[in-house]
Amino acid sequence: MKDAAEALSLPMAATAMTLRQIYADAPGQGNVVWKLGSRAREAAHEADHLFREILPQAVRGHATKGPKVQAIKG
Repeated sequence: MKDAAEALSLPMAATAMTLRQIYADAPGQGNVVWKLGSRAREAAHEADHLFREILPQAVRGHATKGPKVQAIKG
């Protein structure tokens, strides 16, 4: 994978995602890994680290559990 990205001049994230069963289970349960509790803790940490690396503006100032959404009155 790294060789292919390099050959295509594509950037690579420093954070790696480990192949885990929980990533396949979460969508089947209609959920995301960070809401699946202790059995998905390591996967949730991986996802959080990756999001913080590649989307720092999106996660800046937000807690790990996610932002609180407020309705816009208009």
